[in-house]
Amino acid sequence: MRRVGWVAGAAGAVVAVAVAALVFWPGPGGSDGDLTDDWAALSAPQSVTPKAGECHADLDEQVSATVAPVDCAAEHVAETVYVGRFEGTVTQAADAPLLRENATGADAEAQSRAYAECSDRATAYLGHPWFDVRLDLDVTLPTAAAWQAGLRWFRCDLVQTGWGLADPVARKGSLKDAWLPTACADLSGADWPQVDCAKKHDGEYAGAFLAPAAAKKPAGKAMDPLHDKCFDLIAPYLGVSRAKVDYTVGDALWFADDFAYWSSGRRTVHCFIWLDKQTTTGSLKGRGKV
Repeated sequence: MRRVGWVAGAAGAVVAVAVAALVFWPGPGGSDGDLTDDWAALSAPQSVTPKAGECHADLDEQVSATVAPVDCAAEHVAETVYVGRFEGTVTQAADAPLLRENATGADAEAQSRAYAECSDRATAYLGHPWFDVRLDLDVTLPTAAAWQAGLRWFRCDLVQTGWGLADPVARKGSLKDAWLPTACADLSGADWPQVDCAKKHDGEYAGAFLAPAAAKKPAGKAMDPLHDKCFDLIAPYLGVSRAKVDYTVGDALWFADDFAYWSSGRRTVHCFIWLDKQTTTGSLKGRGKV
C-alpha cells in the first residue's frame, strides 16, 4: 500500500526581498564637497555575524545581522540552529547564492551544500531528527551590502508552519524545550488534512529523510527506494521489525518541496504510516501492531 503527494510550487516560507534605492544629493550651498571631514565615520554593521540559539520575529531570504534577535520565550517565527560559512567558488561571486527554481551551477551547489549542513546541524542542535511536516528549514543569507563587504555566512533557521508548509506560525519557546506533538492525518481526504490523533484517522507522521539528488522527478520504479526508506523509519516508530513492517501497514510519501528546488538540496521526503481502509484512534507510536 503506497501513496505519494507533492507540495505544488512551494519552497518553504514565502520570502520578501527589500531593495533599497540610492539617491545622490549634491549637498547644501557652501559645502566644500568633501564629506569625509564633516561627517562622523559610519559603523560597519556588515561585520556582525548571527549566532545559534537566537530567535527572530521576521523572515527574509537576506537579513542584516544587526537586527536584534528576540527572546525565544517571546513570540517569534524562526530559531537559528547553526551559522555556517560558504566555501569554494561561490565566495568569489558578486552576489549571494539565492534560492531559485531550477538553479544550476555554483549557486545550486552552494545552496545544496548549505541545506545539507543545516539539516545535520539542526538535528545536532535539537538532539533528535529535526524533521516534521509542520517545520521548514530555511537557509538565510547576509544582505547584498554585507555580501559585497566580504561576509560569507549562512544562517540555518527552523520555522514552524501550518500543515503542509503553509504560512509561518508564530510560537513561543525554543524547539529544544517545546517539541511539536504527534501529527495524525486523514490520508483519504483531499490534501491529507491534519486530524486530532484522539479522533479516528488513517495516517500518522513517522519521520523524514533527504532523498538523493536526481536529474528528473522520481516516478515509477524510481520511487521504490524512497518507499523502502520510509519503511525503515516506520518500523522503529511502530516498534516492529523491518521484516514485518511491510505486512503491517502501508506508507504514504509527502515531498516537502516542488521538484524545481531539488537541485538546491530541498529533497525532504516526509513519511506517513497509512492504514488504507482501516482507521485508529490514538497514536500508533510503539504500539507494535495496528
